[in-house]
Amino acid sequence: MATKTPKLIDDEETIEAPEACYSIKADKLVALMQECGITKRSTYLKLFNLLQPYEDWSVLNKPRKPAVETNVHAHTAKVPFDEKIVRALFFIPSLDKYKYIRLRLAPSAIKAAGTGVYAMDPIPEGAKGVYKGVSRREQHANLYYAWTVKSFDPETGETDDDDIPQYYVDAFDLKTSNWTRFVNCGMTKADNNMDTDQVFDKFFYVATRDIEAGEELFIDYGPDYRKCNLGLKGKY
Repeated sequence: MATKTPKLIDDEETIEAPEACYSIKADKLVALMQECGITKRSTYLKLFNLLQPYEDWSVLNKPRKPAVETNVHAHTAKVPFDEKIVRALFFIPSLDKYKYIRLRLAPSAIKAAGTGVYAMDPIPEGAKGVYKGVSRREQHANLYYAWTVKSFDPETGETDDDDIPQYYVDAFDLKTSNWTRFVNCGMTKADNNMDTDQVFDKFFYVATRDIEAGEELFIDYGPDYRKCNLGLKGKY
């Protein structure tokens, strides 16, 4: 019996972009737009007028305190859909390019795990998608949905050997997160097909092998999570 594929909800679809700040001169931006076939002067004028409120003449990062605090004790969050298709942005190292890959958000194969994430298109080994969230101190973070940002080299982005915790990336809030918050922990180590990678203060979910269409995505949340939330004991 064929599985019914949920329709893409156009008015809820968002265009995921790299979680990055760009350093680019205006003339270079114009050149890139021309490469994309945008040539009207009126379009450039409209763009620069729209960008004007976001101009930043400094070189300093300006962290902002989130306006809404998360529920630090909630293990699950109610989602406004049963199933949903998203086009997730992955960076593919083997191609040195970004690519949109379709994912299906639907009930996980793990009982009582809530929503899970399934590949609708093949995901090549090494593909990486950003774990999107807001920066929180430990006392304000929902640790069910948060990864620890360790100290890192400001030049290379590599984590320091001492791995001193700085703060957390909290993805509990649906409005400030993305598909990564729905990836569950595998019941066995062999089930896990993704791992984390920290670069500067950003976290990425990285495919540890080629993932076929239809497979659910899993990542290891650690021994405490497996014991307390999956009921796993002994050898993992």
